[in-house]
Amino acid sequence: MSTTLSDEPPLTPVIDCVSVLPAPSNPFAEAGDTSVVLSWESVTDAASYVVYWEATDGSEGNLSVTATSLMHDGLINGVEYSYWVTAMDTMGVEGIASITVSAIPNVIVTDCPPSLPSNRYTDNCNGTVTDNRSGLIWLKNANCFGEQDWGTAMQSAANLANGQCGLSDGSTSGVWRLPTTGQWKAMVDKSYSTPALSNAEGTGQWTEGDPFSGVQLFNYWSYATFVNRWYRPTLGTWPSTTAT
Repeated sequence: MSTTLSDEPPLTPVIDCVSVLPAPSNPFAEAGDTSVVLSWESVTDAASYVVYWEATDGSEGNLSVTATSLMHDGLINGVEYSYWVTAMDTMGVEGIASITVSAIPNVIVTDCPPSLPSNRYTDNCNGTVTDNRSGLIWLKNANCFGEQDWGTAMQSAANLANGQCGLSDGSTSGVWRLPTTGQWKAMVDKSYSTPALSNAEGTGQWTEGDPFSGVQLFNYWSYATFVNRWYRPTLGTWPSTTAT
């Protein structure tokens, strides 16, 4: 048995090394009304950027831009949107992803209307309105949830928190609930009908935005226990709270 030795050097594998662009630094997301403005620092040799996004409602996507900023509009207020950015070189090679930043689009209130102590309601400019007669705090948006059955309405009110329905009050889940029948009676102004609700000053009937928005002419649920399981109508959901 013999062994033949070769003078040829062993084969060396060839590995292609591709240099990728670094991650865009200092990404920043600023929320607006149904929009988010995203910005980041430029990356040397970048030909374009890819902005990836995902939302807590399950939606996701990506956008390609050449600038170092982007306005992402057509969004849903109260839903959290997360973003990260990558740089693309001239060969179409994608770089390292940036850190993730998030923002929650919301209604932006710039001017708070003046309120006198004698006013029936005070617009708190954070998505809430205080009934100065009862001290109860109401959601400014009276139609955020539309019509629901009683069980769903109870759950919607219990889950309501800052960032939803135009709220920027810092409230957390469990603070809000449906009002009691007594609290409803205290709110009703019998001087008016359809709806039986006054304006903020208490000098006239409610009009859109003064101080509530989206008030419906159909009935709203109260906190009273719903016992008839066979009859499940859908009524309006208008949460309130005693928290300040």
